[in-house]
Amino acid sequence: MRIMSLLILLLPLTLIPAGAQERSYYPETSTLPACSGPDDVIELGCGVTECVGYGIPGEWGDEIQVVFVLPTPPHGGPWLIDHVAFFMSGSGEHHVVVRTPGAPGAPQGVVDEAVAFTSAYATWPPADYTYVPLAGTMPPYPAHLVLSGGASFCVGIRLVGDDALGLVSSGAAGGQAWTSFGSQWYSDSDGLGMNPAVRLGLIDLGSSGAEAQNWGIIKGLFR
Repeated sequence: MRIMSLLILLLPLTLIPAGAQERSYYPETSTLPACSGPDDVIELGCGVTECVGYGIPGEWGDEIQVVFVLPTPPHGGPWLIDHVAFFMSGSGEHHVVVRTPGAPGAPQGVVDEAVAFTSAYATWPPADYTYVPLAGTMPPYPAHLVLSGGASFCVGIRLVGDDALGLVSSGAAGGQAWTSFGSQWYSDSDGLGMNPAVRLGLIDLGSSGAEAQNWGIIKGLFR
């Protein structure tokens, strides 16, 4: 009986969006580590505590994107997009894909995909998120990484090779999730109630200390 139960857990659960090809994911609960980044970094997407399963290339989708609406900066801003984090496993090279968010609607054209990374964990389940720095260490920062409160930031990856990407309940995840599957974008937050496990790290450039000094350097470049 126990062996049969384990086999059932490993079978993919098929989902059929209206008028679409079949999509599927693997239901398997995994605990998510709590957000514990630097004190000067605010992370979005920390409201969930576990995955409901994971998706793989060709079955879940070809690319995932999450549109985050940035909160009001407590120290005046603007925000610097410091990093993105994915709860995933795999061995292939990826590029962080930043797109123009739909207004509203599906993600639009690619803004940037220069940042490359490999997952920190080769097999599922990963022990932690894979954190990918976006901002670097010195200004001037790319314009698409310096945004005001209320702005939307659309970020994701293409799924390749042996990837497994964590999926969470949309209610606590934050952000609007989209998946490209069969050359069509699907709103997973609305249609399926699931988001990929993605976190976004922000630095308020109006803060005191090093961030304020960096913002002063940025402003000095345009005098």
